[in-house]
Amino acid sequence: HKFPHARLIASSQGLGWQGVAAELRSHPAGDIPAIQPDQVEVTIAVRGERDAVVSRKGAGQRQETAVVPGQIWISPVGVVEDDIRITRHLSAILHLYLPASPPHTLAEALGTHSFGADSLRYLAGVEDDLVRQVGLSLLGEMMAPSAAGRLLAELLAQTLTVRLLQAYAIGGRSGAPPTPRAG
Repeated sequence: HKFPHARLIASSQGLGWQGVAAELRSHPAGDIPAIQPDQVEVTIAVRGERDAVVSRKGAGQRQETAVVPGQIWISPVGVVEDDIRITRHLSAILHLYLPASPPHTLAEALGTHSFGADSLRYLAGVEDDLVRQVGLSLLGEMMAPSAAGRLLAELLAQTLTVRLLQAYAIGGRSGAPPTPRAG
């Protein structure tokens, strides 16, 4: 219901995934109505669009981001997005949805029980190769399901959950850790 005018290209619905859902959509230029998500949403631009910009406002922050391949947006549970504006047609945007609470075993290990606005930052223009690769791996499995796809999706969901809390939690680091150097 968040994207009333977007075209659904592919969905993980029916694949039996637990802990994550995925949609590949194309979005027309225009406004998206205000929404308060009940899931964590990680959005990844699969393709860039020349001169396309996503402008959004949530948690009292205005963010304007050029849409380039691999661009990432993070929206925690409960942050009201007052408005979202897309300046040009976007042909391939991947939306990943994580539940409001991490699985019990992860919650215990990580010491958190929710992905609320009080625990995860509202961010745009994120550069994170691990998040990007997890998203693209989920996209590949969604487009061409394999025999081990359900297990792969669940493990990738856990990886994504841990990464979001490790790198983008409130009070945590300001971004992804530096890329390791050969030594």
